[in-house]
Amino acid sequence: MFGFLALVVAVSLGVFGLLQHLKGKRILAAPFRKTGELAKNGASAADPKGMVSTEGEVVAPKPLLSPCSQTPCLYYEVKITRNWEKQERTENGYKTRTGSDTVNTLKQGMQFQLNDGSGPVEVDLSQGADAELKRGFDKSVTIGSFIPGQLEFGSLRMQTPVLSSDDRTTAFKAEERIVPVGGKLFALGKLEGAVIRKPNWRSMLLSNKGRQGLLASTATKKKVGFISSGAAAVLSIPLFIFGPKGSPGVPSCQSQMVGLSASASGSACQDRFYGTEGDSYSWKVDQPGAYTVKVVPPKVQIPIEPSIEIRKGGSLVAASDYPDFGQPVALTAKLEAGEYKLVVRDYLQRKMEGGFGYGMELSKGERQPAAEPDSPVAAEEALDEQAVPAKKAVAKAEPKAKSAKAKATSKTKAISKKTQPSSKKVASSSKSVSPRNAKPLPEPTGNTARSSARGVE
Repeated sequence: MFGFLALVVAVSLGVFGLLQHLKGKRILAAPFRKTGELAKNGASAADPKGMVSTEGEVVAPKPLLSPCSQTPCLYYEVKITRNWEKQERTENGYKTRTGSDTVNTLKQGMQFQLNDGSGPVEVDLSQGADAELKRGFDKSVTIGSFIPGQLEFGSLRMQTPVLSSDDRTTAFKAEERIVPVGGKLFALGKLEGAVIRKPNWRSMLLSNKGRQGLLASTATKKKVGFISSGAAAVLSIPLFIFGPKGSPGVPSCQSQMVGLSASASGSACQDRFYGTEGDSYSWKVDQPGAYTVKVVPPKVQIPIEPSIEIRKGGSLVAASDYPDFGQPVALTAKLEAGEYKLVVRDYLQRKMEGGFGYGMELSKGERQPAAEPDSPVAAEEALDEQAVPAKKAVAKAEPKAKSAKAKATSKTKAISKKTQPSSKKVASSSKSVSPRNAKPLPEPTGNTARSSARGVE
């Protein structure tokens, strides 16, 4: 980008240098004559085109008075400008823009004489000239809530121009430029009779520097222009090579229409429109089928509210619904082969300074719409979808639980079988000591009785 700017500067400076070069050649090409010789010989003193140049002291018995400063002059220009400001709505919010307009221009020149001592020659400045103008007056009149009916710029009074309703006027300004009376002037123009006038195909040259001074000034400006142009051109080369690169170009949306019918993966593009009618694209569908167009608003304060229409001939084939603020809009339509118009615009048809930007995605195939959360059927389907993984997990865990239960049951049975014989033994032993089967014990003997008696003691 910087390389391109440097190149533009180089071209501009080169053009400036070329103009100065041509101006110098023009001065050298015009015959330079004494003022008295021009007055005496007339057209014979000029070249075949009637061009001639001369210089001498200014003689102007009754000079003009400039409108604002009342300065005696040979020529004046007064430019009246209006400064304004206005609020503009852009995608990034409201911004204040300022500017100025020229509402009036006053120009007037007079006929005077140049005399180098050999006799006077008439010079007519009524049609202006390429001259070094001197500033005579410069003043602004601020406009507030009260708008005056008349404007005053020094001695100049004028009616206040009709103001625009699209903006707010902040001031009026007058700039006065003059060619003052007195001194020596160089003049180059077309000699008609004995008067030097402005040529029909170009301007008259007038300078207070004299012929040699004007040639020197022109040569200096030419040199500066060409040298600066060359330097800027050389500088643009490394800027093009090593300077920061811009972001890759995004394909235009119109180019994405070509061959879209054969594109299953779709395509994306970016575009911008500036009017309320939006953008209209020619779309040729080679293969019938379902196509989806999606418009995506940018992330800005005031984005486009997209509206999409597909038309064939003068008939509407499909149109998108009312968009949600800042949200993408998609339109799916089944199209037959043929020529269509794809229209993208702002749904509210608002006028936006700088236009509306948007991204567009084009694809072949139907877009699967998302179920609305407020719909009972959709909610039930969503719950069923959420329950499917849980059901699968439960189904997968059930065989494991049954297997674990079966193992626990088999272990319990095995333990109970092991404990059953000991129970029988206990039962049999208790049966052997039951009273029904008990036999009478024998009488203790003496030793036994004495042992028992000791134990008791």
